Amino acid sequence: MMSPMRSTLLALGAAALLLTGCSSDAHESPRSAPTTATTTTPIIAPTSASELVEGKDYDVVATLPAQIDLSRVLWSGVDAAGTAFGGIAVPDLDADHSRMGPVGSYAQPVLMSPAGELIRMTPLRDSGTTTQMLGGDVNDDWVTWLESADTNIGMGSWTLYSYERSTKKLRLLASYRDDVVREDTFLDYDGRAEIVGDDVVLGTASASRSGKGSAILTVPLDGSAPLSELVLRASEPDADETGFSFVMARKTLMYRDATTGETRQLHTGGGRGECQFYRSKVLVTCEKASDGIAVTVAGTDGETTFGPFRHGVSYVELRDGWARFVAHADGDPQIYAVDAATSTLHHVSTSQNGWRLMGNGYALVVQGDVDKEPTGHQLIKLR
Repeated sequence: MMSPMRSTLLALGAAALLLTGCSSDAHESPRSAPTTATTTTPIIAPTSASELVEGKDYDVVATLPAQIDLSRVLWSGVDAAGTAFGGIAVPDLDADHSRMGPVGSYAQPVLMSPAGELIRMTPLRDSGTTTQMLGGDVNDDWVTWLESADTNIGMGSWTLYSYERSTKKLRLLASYRDDVVREDTFLDYDGRAEIVGDDVVLGTASASRSGKGSAILTVPLDGSAPLSELVLRASEPDADETGFSFVMARKTLMYRDATTGETRQLHTGGGRGECQFYRSKVLVTCEKASDGIAVTVAGTDGETTFGPFRHGVSYVELRDGWARFVAHADGDPQIYAVDAATSTLHHVSTSQNGWRLMGNGYALVVQGDVDKEPTGHQLIKLR
């Protein structure tokens, strides 16, 4: 599970034609799952939010640095043992930082244990093409991440890497130059690389309003097969323990079981200002209410709706039974977290990047001036 952003972690064909694991004439109707609350579901007001209490709601595991070697580091995810994955942005001293241009730093991917042991996953980079890391995923055996030399959100050029932790072997798995990557596509903003079993999945998007041209791509972590299309007209993969959810044709939220290839429908939404996410048997939706946006969190024990949030909701994260989102009150960001198991709403920060879910039950709390010069990052384990 790193800020809103957002340690993180994977693509069907026209109206659910699976390109792997089933034949082209298999058009089984997806089974529906419960969606959001009915109009009679009570709404819990934002004013009921409580603060998280150390020792009751969470435990502090470690303090991660804001800088390494005098360069800023951005943390992206955490494995089950509390080892953090991130990237140092090593400045390019020759770059012209006074105007928009190429990325002005070199990405240096690293791991750091709770005890502070640092592992660099690539040789030192201080020359050649500058790149930035675009997040990724980590587990006990592998790390994967994307890099791009572009500075805009719709990254047209990208490279996908993996790092085998037992052998310390770095692999270049794929890039935008691969034949399977369609022209005029770019990295899906919510389609970062995520680990599903022995593979990586990532999302690419297109400018088409119908989602035509977008796809979820996959490649083995060990590089034993080339990059391939897994799901067409699909985007925004979110992985969990058994598979991944994705959005079909920019509207329908689906889930694919990684073992069986079975696909089912979860929810239909995706309107302006709305959201839909699913991981680990928890569904989060944002839908229009009379006075703003209502957020519904539905788990195995029922569902609860929170709101209304009058100025909308954005930067939604969902991991390990916790949801996190940003709401704005009179222009000021307010960050909330919901424990799906208890249906409890917490107010966790007043900065958009100040509190993020990192995976495996961990969250990252930024210390100091979050938006300018943070002094450190507190890694906490949610209870």
